[in-house]
Amino acid sequence: MSIEDIITESLENDNLQLQNMSGQKYVQTNPMFLDAVAKWQKNLGTVDSVLSCWMDVQKKWQALESIFIGSADIRVQLPEDSKRFDAINADFQDLMRNAPDITNVVDACNLEGRQERLENMLSQLEICEKALQVRACRRWRLVALFLDPTDPRPHGVTSDITPKLLLPPCLLWGLCNHVFVLTRD
Repeated sequence: MSIEDIITESLENDNLQLQNMSGQKYVQTNPMFLDAVAKWQKNLGTVDSVLSCWMDVQKKWQALESIFIGSADIRVQLPEDSKRFDAINADFQDLMRNAPDITNVVDACNLEGRQERLENMLSQLEICEKALQVRACRRWRLVALFLDPTDPRPHGVTSDITPKLLLPPCLLWGLCNHVFVLTRD
């Protein structure tokens, strides 16, 4: 069982206990207890959504970091998205550097602006991810232009079948790199 599963299970159990408490007549008749239970339900709900968003940000950041930081080709072809990722990278590293300062998970997740900050990072990472997908689609559409349409074999269905190209592969890949830059929207 992963740490995420343990945390999720614990949050679900705690929320279930809070729901059971809120249904008891002693809590419902006492506004102070009812407010405390409602506050804890809200706090635990925030913890759940912040941790979920945080893990999504971390997974996307990990997947995109080596692409945007380690590839000069990507930085040249997607300059705006590279700058966007640089800003996200700095923000994410700052977030992770400061994360151990608050050891209580409820306090850390309910920190003012934390959820909005993570949601913003996630949306910006999704924009970077989309730009990479568009780039890949453009490159493969260009490759498809140079495939032999009379070749009856299904292209890309199995790894042991290489499509019959009208141009030599070395010329095709060089052409892809140059045409992509010239035809970019």
